[in-house]
Amino acid sequence: MSFRTTALSFTLSAFVTGTAFASQSPTQPEDQFDLAQQLALTPNTDSPSDARYWLEQSAHQGYLPAQKQLAEDYARGLTGNIDDSQAIYWFTSVALNDPTDSGFLLADFIQHHQTEVTNADLVDAWYQLSALKNPQAEEAYNQFLEQRFNQMRAKQVSEIVELDKKATVEEKQKQTKGHGEHKAEPSQAWFASGALGLAILVGGGLFGYRRHHRQTQINAANDASKSLQLETQVKELQFTNKQLKRQLEKVFKEFKKVKNQSDGQKLVVACAMFGYTPQTIPDSKAVKLRYRQLSKLYHPDSRGSEEEMKRLNQAFKTISQNVTKE
Repeated sequence: MSFRTTALSFTLSAFVTGTAFASQSPTQPEDQFDLAQQLALTPNTDSPSDARYWLEQSAHQGYLPAQKQLAEDYARGLTGNIDDSQAIYWFTSVALNDPTDSGFLLADFIQHHQTEVTNADLVDAWYQLSALKNPQAEEAYNQFLEQRFNQMRAKQVSEIVELDKKATVEEKQKQTKGHGEHKAEPSQAWFASGALGLAILVGGGLFGYRRHHRQTQINAANDASKSLQLETQVKELQFTNKQLKRQLEKVFKEFKKVKNQSDGQKLVVACAMFGYTPQTIPDSKAVKLRYRQLSKLYHPDSRGSEEEMKRLNQAFKTISQNVTKE
């Protein structure tokens, strides 16, 4: 058998094995980890995050090799977006469960990401891990999430108020400038109209010695005056229409600008409620997991209320519409 034939047979065998593995949807952490390894070598363009998904399934069952690789995955963005908070979470889990590691990977990661890692990220990771087995830690974690959300919400509200103030001042300045331009032009038009009317009256008086001829001149002057008045009115209307058109264009541009800012603010506030930013939204599975965690905090049956739960559901809907990976 030639080398080419052997290589082709091996590739086909690996593909068939990987397909069979995927179709079985393994439940054992070792099998899930092995499937993640295979998917990482032959990524699916339709579902590029499949490898990370199976790593998460295995890691959540306490399989240390999966936890280590998943932490590296989040830290370096191997099969998805970089997420420092998730990397800290899994490095911390390894530190607690692997005696041979004893926090080495966590310390190494923090040392090389000092500008990105915050105290809030560390507190979040430790609370999450403690909450898995300690009800007291779960309660403290819920309070921590609520406090962080309130801080982020207060910051966003302050920024929105400042934007509103700035928009109001700019709008007043534009209106003042627009009124000044509008008043100047009509005054010139009326001045021109008055001058023309005076010229017509003088012209009619010069020919006052002949009644018939005067009447003819008066009629002609009246017609000319009406024609000039109509022309002046048409020019004024054209000027007014141009002004209105420019104002409408400005209003439309401002409307689009404010609408885009409003949509962006909605996403920022929704992400803040979930502990994300618009640039670090994870895949839908992680979003749904965080939603279930926050539901325990905001549901009316626990410490929340219907209004808070409604706000959480709206935030979940907003974030889900902006998830880029499944």
